[in-house]
Amino acid sequence: MPSKAMIRPPFFEGVVHIDAGPLHVVRLSSTGRPLVVVHGGPDWDHTYLLPAVRPLVEQGVAPILFDLRGCGASLRLNDSSQYTVAAVVRDMVDLLDTLDLETVDLLGFSFGGIVAQEFLTSHPERIDRVVLAATAYPVIASSEIRAGRQASAALQERIKWLFAHEPDTQAASRLLAEESLELDVHLASSLIEARHLINGVSFSGEWMAALRARSNQEGRRFQLPQLTALANRVLLLHGEQDVRFPAAAA
Repeated sequence: MPSKAMIRPPFFEGVVHIDAGPLHVVRLSSTGRPLVVVHGGPDWDHTYLLPAVRPLVEQGVAPILFDLRGCGASLRLNDSSQYTVAAVVRDMVDLLDTLDLETVDLLGFSFGGIVAQEFLTSHPERIDRVVLAATAYPVIASSEIRAGRQASAALQERIKWLFAHEPDTQAASRLLAEESLELDVHLASSLIEARHLINGVSFSGEWMAALRARSNQEGRRFQLPQLTALANRVLLLHGEQDVRFPAAAA
């Protein structure tokens, strides 16, 4: 039987208007320690993270999820140069101000972890604690670290082609998620549930189109001295069998 947290409807789900435009926001509780959850992709939405964070309500946490600009039901922009990590951070500051939240905890998953690092670098006074889950740092993984389970050569080529050449960027985002799922799910028995989560995502192609127009995606990732200085305020969370972001590289 699912717990009450799993079946309880959200405290709020709808549009929150910030300076840049409308953000789709879900607040799972009206009470508790606020936790802002930043999804990955970036052309995904927040929905695939809901099963993981809903149970936190029973532990006194009040998760706040939102769709990044260009994603899900949030604002779209005609100028692709406005799809940047720095712009997302500005959106988050506006969101916290609009919700009258002075400080929060922050969870960044995958691409959301890069956003979280930029946010904490730019606005450390707004964050109490941060969780960086399955994300990237400026640590180059050695060949020894990368020597474990990897994508086949065919899958690697398929991923490169979809990212660079599939003309429909929205379709490319979905296909990348579906066809590279084996890199994200270690147990074959969990693939069905993972596919179910992906089927519920409203993919966009806004960020992929923007990234194709730029050779790199900025965002200030933590340096090791910064991580050390934050001490018990930061939790690095990686799966033991994570292929994209190996635990050894953290």
